[in-house]
Amino acid sequence: MLEDGKRILAVEIKDGKYYDTGNKMEYLKTVVEFALLHPELNGKFRDYLKGIQI
Repeated sequence: MLEDGKRILAVEIKDGKYYDTGNKMEYLKTVVEFALLHPELNGKFRDYLKGIQI
């Protein structure tokens, strides 16, 4: 893009957490973490996880 003369905008992120969703396991871990951190989903989702009998 730079070689084509296109404009590039960037922002440096400091002390951020990065999530790799490029494979199935990391995607699932990311979704579960966000669900547990979400104020509207946390309780119900946590109860669901505890109730799973595998």
